[in-house]
Order: sequence, then structure tokens, then C-alpha cells
Amino acid sequence: MNAVEKRVLDAIDYDGMYKFLEELVYIPSFEGDESKAQWYMAKTLEEHGYAVDKWEIDFQELSKHPNFSMSYEREEGIGVVGVKGEGDRILMLCGHIDTVAPGDISNWDTIPLVATRKDGRIYGRGTNDMKGGIAAALFAAKAVTDNVKLKGKLLFASCIGEEDGSPGALATALRYTADAGIVMEPSETKLAPKVAGAI
Repeated sequence: MNAVEKRVLDAIDYDGMYKFLEELVYIPSFEGDESKAQWYMAKTLEEHGYAVDKWEIDFQELSKHPNFSMSYEREEGIGVVGVKGEGDRILMLCGHIDTVAPGDISNWDTIPLVATRKDGRIYGRGTNDMKGGIAAALFAAKAVTDNVKLKGKLLFASCIGEEDGSPGALATALRYTADAGIVMEPSETKLAPKVAGAI
């Protein structure tokens, strides 16, 4: 490990990351009802120094795209992308804010919308898929951008509707492009170098 890598790793704000995750888990973002969580993401990205683009997704227009997929009607949907840095090369970090509903609460050992720390893990709806990934990427990116001068742009995309055909990812991909992307989807801690889908 070189000095820069050590400086970045030492700069990760784990307490801040856990606090952010706790707050994000507390905000319900079940399929079709992600707007409150998206506004919270936009506010947090601004606090982290991103220029934030928030837009109302036009599902009627989006439905004309050949890759559009959505199984139920939505009243609204907000797209959120934070932009940091300058230059021609672009890296996008992308995660989905929506979660499936918790279902029968009696099947839970903890309260679904409360991030509960237990035996070195955090439990709560979305802590794995994928609010935890969003939190990890957000605070890893902060540690990097606070300690390394970027040679290009960093985009941070918070998408809706992954559990329902990924219309939010499609809307984001039609609005922003990047040279490379990292999707923080949980995959049994295995890296997947490529993936099919909207991105």
C-alpha cells in the first residue's frame, strides 16, 4: 500500500457512514415511493460537494424507449445525479435507492426501518440491497476526493425502480454517459466485470 492509498483509507469516516445509513434506512423507499429518499440523497450529495442534478422522470416519454420496462403505474419518480470534478474522463458510481417492502413484520428479528447493529452487522430493510452499497460508495468517494485531485469527473447516480425493471437507471443512462461505471449491487462479495442491463 502506498502513502496515498493509506491516506485515503485512513480518511474514511465510518461513523458518518453508519449514521448516514441509519438515516437512509429509516426513510421508506419501497417500489414506486422513492421520492423522499431521493431528496435526502440529493441533499447529502450537495453536502459532500457535488453539483446535484434533480429531475422529474417523464415516464410517458421514457416508455417509448425500446429498453423500457416497468410493471406498474408510477405517479412520480425523481432522478438524482451528483457531479464532482472536471475533465473529459468520467467515472459513474451507481446504486438504486428502492427496496422491496418488508412483508410480514413477524418474520423479522429487528424493526425493518431501523438500522440495527448486531454482532458486527447492520440489519434493516435495504442495508444489503442496496442502501448499504450507496453508503459505502458515498463515503469511499468522499475519502478519495478529499485526498486526491481528480483527473476527470465523478458522477454519483441514485436510481429508482431497480426492483421494477430499472426505469430510473434507463432515465439516468439517457441523461448521462460515462467511460466506466461501478454499480454497488451486492453480489456475494464477488466483483462482476460486466453486467447486462440499462447501463
